[in-house]
Amino acid sequence: MHRAQPPATTQSPMGTTPISMVSGLVLTRRDLFTLLGSAAVLVACGGKSHTASPSTASSGTLSGAAASAGTAGNSGPPLTGGASTSASGNVVQLGGPHATGSDAISVAEAEREEQTADGHWQGGWHDATGASGDSDLIIAIDGASRTAKVTVSFGGKPFGAAIPAVTYDIDLLSFMLSADSYTVSSPQFGQVTAVPGGSNNASGTLRAIPGQPTIDHVDVNGTRIGQRVDVGYTVQYTDGHSVKGTMAWTASGARAIPAALGSSGAPTTTDISSGTYAAELLDAKSLTTIFGEPFSAPTSNGGNLLYDNGIATSNARATATSGDYVLQYTVYVGTNAADTAAFWAKQNAGLPTTPGPWESGFYFPGAGFYAELPTRVLLVNVVQLKATAPPTPQQLTKIQQWATQVATALTTSLKAG
Repeated sequence: MHRAQPPATTQSPMGTTPISMVSGLVLTRRDLFTLLGSAAVLVACGGKSHTASPSTASSGTLSGAAASAGTAGNSGPPLTGGASTSASGNVVQLGGPHATGSDAISVAEAEREEQTADGHWQGGWHDATGASGDSDLIIAIDGASRTAKVTVSFGGKPFGAAIPAVTYDIDLLSFMLSADSYTVSSPQFGQVTAVPGGSNNASGTLRAIPGQPTIDHVDVNGTRIGQRVDVGYTVQYTDGHSVKGTMAWTASGARAIPAALGSSGAPTTTDISSGTYAAELLDAKSLTTIFGEPFSAPTSNGGNLLYDNGIATSNARATATSGDYVLQYTVYVGTNAADTAAFWAKQNAGLPTTPGPWESGFYFPGAGFYAELPTRVLLVNVVQLKATAPPTPQQLTKIQQWATQVATALTTSLKAG
């Protein structure tokens, strides 16, 4: 998982924004393997069964389809060890061509992750339907060989069905540290795309979950604080309805109790401060529709419970699969309408209001689109990651349109809650 850069500040009508303003994708993925102790969606992303050919890796993708075709997108050496040869159906090998040079995890880094992730992580899950169950993650990293063994089990019926326990044998050298995301095939969670967030945050999207034809996808956001991991997830069904849930694990003390289920109207303080609240207001499907190209699900990006008088902030970000654009947004959470109005009055530059489902809003070039709701204020910023010059008038118009469309989607999500 990459380390979060300290948020840069930009002077705008809202003052100093808490959103990181990025001009290029320069974040390292050196902390990727903290994922092994961070969240089920990120540790339980296995490859092909040992009874099939090994998975292959290409630009951060571990694809069973590529494995069965016997092809790979990079020219790294084949998998050379550290993975079990067991033929058990409950043991899954995750590996492929090795990353090289600075893209490969070092022994020292693997040993560091061994110290922070190894152990028996105990917790559970629950969702808005009232379903619940225990969950266990048993993690053992061998830093010297740069391999890991992770056993993932769930009690009850997450997503409406039982999930078989699986042990994943992971060749850590198969992951490119510079990759922006990792897509793998899991017998527990289907096609999993994991996106590193901050130093203790990550997100994921699950698709084609085995035995779950009525689920379109599941969006997941995970946050690790010390020896506790919290995950919020939303199951999106093909008929349009959704169900929210939370999971939690700890490597010390009693079994972790999952966080209370917040909502867009009444989020928990943990959801706000971690950025999970903001991240769960949108999903990959809606962003792909807005931008007209594939987008990752939003990743939680931290927050601040004491940003201003009666105002907290919750931040999230999402990146185009092409790497051309990053979306960054903040939800300013007001304690009440009066605090929100007072905050807006201090920050509003008095620019003409852009029509929309908000009370007032405006676009400020280079800083993003701002919208005022009764107890929320939104800041949406779209940044070109590969730009070598300021945007042309045509590009600026397109960016402004995207920002207002994202703000509209956020507003709709907030009102639905």
